[in-house]
Amino acid sequence: MLADDARNILVYSRDLGDAHVYVLVNRSDKAQSVDLSTEQVDRNARLIDWLDATQAAVRPAPATPEGRPQIEPISGTAPAVVVRNGRASVNLKPWGAMILAPADAK
Repeated sequence: MLADDARNILVYSRDLGDAHVYVLVNRSDKAQSVDLSTEQVDRNARLIDWLDATQAAVRPAPATPEGRPQIEPISGTAPAVVVRNGRASVNLKPWGAMILAPADAK
């Protein structure tokens, strides 16, 4: 979606059917703002940052051979980003990264 070498910003999306995950990376030592354009399904969406421990929690893997850790949204938290009409402005911390998707993303 965006590779800005001058600002050291990388933005891309991963898609599976109608589900979209947006990955934003700031590879600089300065906080930066990025304009995000989303897919039609996320045109008016409330996105959480799945890397933020205040918005998502990792649950340990069950003690089974197939057990894998699970990540779940923390209920009642405000979204990291609100998308309106397919656009949002996202603030990235220095050396920061975000993985944005709706709380009901699987």
